[in-house]
Amino acid sequence: MKEACRRLVETDETAASLAKSVGYETAVAFRQRFQALKSLPPVEYLAAFRK
Repeated sequence: MKEACRRLVETDETAASLAKSVGYETAVAFRQRFQALKSLPPVEYLAAFRK
């Protein structure tokens, strides 16, 4: 998940594309796991870093 967080913030890769590339079968599974670990969905996590 650390790699996913870094790439989410540092690249323009979509969450769906990122999910597949870090081993999740679906974007939904990635989003659910991300939110469970980070207490924010990927979109809100990204927004917090791009303010």
